[in-house]
Formats: sequence, structure tokens, C-alpha cells
Amino acid sequence: MASAVVPEFSSAADGSVLRLPTDGRCVRDARHFVGETLAQWGVATPDDAVLLTSEVVSNAMIYAVGGVAVRLSSDDGLVRVAVHDHNPQSPEVQPPDLQRCGGNGMRIVDALASRWGVTQLHGGKIVWFEVPLPN
Repeated sequence: MASAVVPEFSSAADGSVLRLPTDGRCVRDARHFVGETLAQWGVATPDDAVLLTSEVVSNAMIYAVGGVAVRLSSDDGLVRVAVHDHNPQSPEVQPPDLQRCGGNGMRIVDALASRWGVTQLHGGKIVWFEVPLPN
């Protein structure tokens, strides 16, 4: 069965949105969406944007119920990725733990993003991050 990957493209100034079911292809499709959309906009894809998209969408896929939406925009030398899911619980940066498998995603986001945050919504949240565009 094909994934419901149908990006809703708008102008680069407004950003583009991709709605995804939380299935095994969700993370891959979100990474592809970020890279391909930035290429269509003529923007060199910052590797950190693709990596951090994987981390935030992975969290949404694991902890949220229902689909996720990925919004991508670029302005003032920054790429901003915002991931909306239906779980109101905010992600936390976990301390390093060599005994734990996983749980490092938000620490990676915290280390590589210029800024990141969480916007609480009724029945969910948006986790967003910004990374600078390559020169």
C-alpha cells in the first residue's frame, strides 16, 4: 500500500507542508521532503536540517497518535522545520547515558540547531528548529 505522501507546496516565502501517517516510511519521507523542497527552492540543503528532521519526526512517530505534519520554510539565511503531532507532551533533552539505547534525539537537536522550541497546541504540539543555510 502506498504512503499518503502528497506535499502541499506553496511559495518559498510561505513554506511547504507535508502530512504523513506515522508509519515505517514517515521519517524517510520527511527527510526526502526537506531535501527535495529546498532543492526546488534553489537552496543548498544543510545536512543538519535533514538529520534534525529525522530526529524530530522519529520522536513524533514513536510518541504521537495519528499522523504528523512537517512544515518547511526558509528566510533570512535560516531553514526552519516545524513538526506538528497530536501528543501534548514536550520532548526533553536527556542526559547522556551509555547504558540506554536511544533517547539522544533531542540532545542532537539541542547541539546542532541554532534555536529550537516547542509550541503547545490544544491536543498536540509543534516542535521546531532552525539551522543556518550553507554559504
